[in-house]
Amino acid sequence: MFVACQSLHHLAADARGAWGWTWIDRFAQDLRYAARRLRNSTGFTLIAVLMLAIGIGINVAVFGFFDLMVLRPLIVRDPSTLLRFHRRSPRNYAFALPYPEMALFREHSRTLSAVLALNTTKVAVAGEERQIDADFVTANFFSDLGA
Repeated sequence: MFVACQSLHHLAADARGAWGWTWIDRFAQDLRYAARRLRNSTGFTLIAVLMLAIGIGINVAVFGFFDLMVLRPLIVRDPSTLLRFHRRSPRNYAFALPYPEMALFREHSRTLSAVLALNTTKVAVAGEERQIDADFVTANFFSDLGA
């Protein structure tokens, strides 16, 4: 009887091998072994889970910022039609054009539907020690962008 049970066990093992899904059994064994090892070393388990949580949280935050700043289209009307003018000379390069130049473009342009200006500068606030960054824009900035 013992020999028959042993050969039956070998037949069942051979059938499982022929079935081709033995990796599921091995995977389940590995999971049970890992769970036993993690249960026995709680300090390591807590640190590993904490590190995974911090890593996943940082990755989600960084991707969210990257998605917001780079991947999403601009929330303006026809972003592909926007142009940016800047000045370049042999010794100087500037993104900000002086206001008289912007006014000249606005008054004499026949191809541009609107001319918008943005200028960044530092502003001192009364009662504050340090200056803050401020952006000054033309009156038509938001309405012509459709924002």
